[in-house]
Amino acid sequence: MNLPTMETDFLVIGGGSAGCIAAMHALQAQPDLRVTIFEKSDITYGGSIARGMDALNIVAIPGRTDAQMYLEAIRAMSGGVVDAGPSYVMAERSYALLKEMEGWGVTFPTDENGQYKTLRYHVKGEFQTAMDEPELKAMLVQRALSRGARPVNRVMGIRLLKNGEVDTAGWYTFYLYAGSMLGFVSTLGGIWKRAKSIQGRLNKVSDVLYEEEESVEGYVRESVEAGDVSFDNVAFSYGDKNVLNNVSFTVPGKQVTARVGYSGSGKTTILKLLERIYEPAEGRIMAAGRDIASFSVRSWRENVSYVMQDKTPKDIIILINDDYQDGRDISWLWDVDFQYLADANASSIYTT
Repeated sequence: MNLPTMETDFLVIGGGSAGCIAAMHALQAQPDLRVTIFEKSDITYGGSIARGMDALNIVAIPGRTDAQMYLEAIRAMSGGVVDAGPSYVMAERSYALLKEMEGWGVTFPTDENGQYKTLRYHVKGEFQTAMDEPELKAMLVQRALSRGARPVNRVMGIRLLKNGEVDTAGWYTFYLYAGSMLGFVSTLGGIWKRAKSIQGRLNKVSDVLYEEEESVEGYVRESVEAGDVSFDNVAFSYGDKNVLNNVSFTVPGKQVTARVGYSGSGKTTILKLLERIYEPAEGRIMAAGRDIASFSVRSWRENVSYVMQDKTPKDIIILINDDYQDGRDISWLWDVDFQYLADANASSIYTT
């Protein structure tokens, strides 16, 4: 059998969206390269995006999310099993890709304030950015070919049938066998994924077991007086990422306070500091005029109630001062127009 030969400087295996973009960037960096895209089907229709796309899955929009937040989100969703380096770089470069695609003519819808419309999928942050481009694959192919990329479409079954190297029965038998093999490999992949997920969770447990004890002192119940809870110039960061910088506010006693803000604005961090899961890097948190760090962890946490947040329009956390529970009716709280509060200010404290 005579095998055709071909010379190329840069070979791209797979003509999906990633393959076309790789070819485009290679030719952008060095226009005289001989770039070949090897695809098992017609390059115009190959890949999962050939039917169009309604969202760009990973975009870290500056001022709203970032690469570190994306990494934290996928770690939480995957049980800690994450290839951190490539995931971080992908998120870090995502916004530049969005702007590049806008230059191609791809439409990313915005709201009345000019902000990109996003979809909530990850447990932390909104990284799916809405888009409207039914012909995205054809657009990518056209741009790759116009820069000089050369596609090689190889539908192997059809070629072998046309050359008489296999008959129809042999081709059909191969696909039945290939389907069974792929199912078996997929099952093994699922087992491997589950095993790595368990490994990630066990690593988390090990990390907790090796953490220093929060308190080794004998437990003596301490009285926590009712009153205002206040943050006094509190600063906190996750590694090099500064989250709170000299934050000061007061949650008045016998009142309900709503902290409103976009994902990443520090709402959950404030709750973790209140629970003393973390300690402030600077400043202090006061309860009825006393630094909460002076209480034993156990005594303090007995006075903290935590209700997990639901998916309200802009992630609203309600802080209810424990002293409020004196028989007063708070049923009005469930009638609050949270959409109004969320639209009114991206990062505010509301007290009533």
